[in-house]
Amino acid sequence: MRQADRSGRVWAGSAGLLAALVVLASCGPSENRAAISIDPAVVALVNSDPIYGADVQLEAAALGYVQPGEELAVDDPRFLEIMEQLIDQRLLAQEAEARALDEDEAAAHRLRVARERLLGNILVETVVAEQVGEQAIRDMYDQQVRLLQMGVQVRARHILVATEQEAAELVEELGDGSTFAAVAFLRSRDPTTRLESGDLGFVNPEEFEPTFADALSSTPLGQMSAPFATEAGWHIVKVEERRTQPPPTLEELRPEIIRFMTFQEIDGIIQRLRARSMINRLVGDAAGSDDPLATDAPPERPRARPAPAPPPADAPPADGPTAAQGETPPASTSVEGASPAAPAPGSSPAPAATPSQPSATTP
Repeated sequence: MRQADRSGRVWAGSAGLLAALVVLASCGPSENRAAISIDPAVVALVNSDPIYGADVQLEAAALGYVQPGEELAVDDPRFLEIMEQLIDQRLLAQEAEARALDEDEAAAHRLRVARERLLGNILVETVVAEQVGEQAIRDMYDQQVRLLQMGVQVRARHILVATEQEAAELVEELGDGSTFAAVAFLRSRDPTTRLESGDLGFVNPEEFEPTFADALSSTPLGQMSAPFATEAGWHIVKVEERRTQPPPTLEELRPEIIRFMTFQEIDGIIQRLRARSMINRLVGDAAGSDDPLATDAPPERPRARPAPAPPPADAPPADGPTAAQGETPPASTSVEGASPAAPAPGSSPAPAATPSQPSATTP
């Protein structure tokens, strides 16, 4: 089972990167491009080197001061605070270049790593902005709504009293013509619903304890239940309306849909790149393999069989064809156990999720 164990570790290792990239890219469909656009407005010069308003806005979003797509006003104290921080950062960078620290081998390596991360982030932002558009989000919402199995909601009124005797007296009073709403307002001990004349609104019966849920589900429309007891006391409910539970709205599901679709796109990018790339691992269980899901040992290549020695001159002719004439070399054995398929985004660790959620702030 080493093959399955290794593939699990490979995908677990990729999960952190995917989750971080999802956080980076899972803002609105048009917000990704806005986030990487360059604002021509210069807000500061550091030894003639410009700092742009977009630099401040990007840092504000990374710090959580604003939501994606929002901006800080130029006179906002947080804008000015971030601008001063960027000025200090630029001064430090200029001093490092003046000392030729960027030419150091270790520093150059770190700069390459940072550049790779930045380019990867930009690729993800670009692809997600192209693929996770408004129409795609609406299409996904429609698919999900069709798959949802919505329950039945009940609108009911409720009276709570302390004893069975009180409940029996209220049943008699209601039978004499008193309205349920009026009796609930005057006699119910439930502080939550009494001032609403016992109105529970539309509720899902399964959210209540079994006895109460049974009363909500079994009482005919327009009628009231027989008194029943729970730990809170004795109850009477009247069912006024039933309806199929409405599905969640597009806006309620939008964040989850965007996150799921973003994960799909990022996972697809990574899988396509892996499939067409030569990857040679030098450490770990998969060392020496260009396939992260490779089997433990590659199949042996068929070896050429040596030619048979010629028979002695006085030997009788052999019956049937010789090996050189008619014998067919054995076919190479196929490798059993194809590599397991990559896990679907929905089944990866959460984000996703469940998916969520890690930061992928651009360095």
